Amino acid sequence: MKAIMIFHVSFFVACQLSAQCNFDQLIKEGRTAARREDFELALNKFNSARRCDPAKGDAVDREVDVVFKAIKKQRDEAKEQRKIAQAARDSLALLFEKIEAVSVSIVDALTREQQLGAM
Repeated sequence: MKAIMIFHVSFFVACQLSAQCNFDQLIKEGRTAARREDFELALNKFNSARRCDPAKGDAVDREVDVVFKAIKKQRDEAKEQRKIAQAARDSLALLFEKIEAVSVSIVDALTREQQLGAM
């Protein structure tokens, strides 16, 4: 009787643990989040997977490494886009300066023409 009771309790505990902690599902959800570029959720899922099965820490580390590489790639792309935007801003500023200089020359020429015509 005692053995049956221990079996039932052990079975119940095992079922509860498997329901609460599914390593493969957490890894799958983490990968899906990473593909959506929801890096915070991905890292949370991978950390949960590590707690779920500490023996698979190396597998989790590889997944986390993929996320950090994606974050670095985004950061590098953002830096490049910032450089491009700054160069475009500088080019526009130079263009506006030239337009302003030409506008001033045109206004001066028109003013001189009016003054000569009034004489």
